[in-house]
Amino acid sequence: HYPLRRQRQMCIRDRWTLVFGGAAMAVNSGWLAALTPLLLALVDAVARAEERELTRRFGEDYRRYAARVRRYV
Repeated sequence: HYPLRRQRQMCIRDRWTLVFGGAAMAVNSGWLAALTPLLLALVDAVARAEERELTRRFGEDYRRYAARVRRYV
């Protein structure tokens, strides 16, 4: 399966954020670059909401998983 999944929780969101920031630099767009911190805050808020839901649904199993892996890169 996906080996990095055992080390980090939010793999796809990490990539989306990197792609967005890279696109902002590639097109030399100040407004896209300015939105990158907002995207980071949004990603963090969504990740935390999902963690709360997963904790509610899976309880101690999810807590043990979350204790073993990092949230972000």
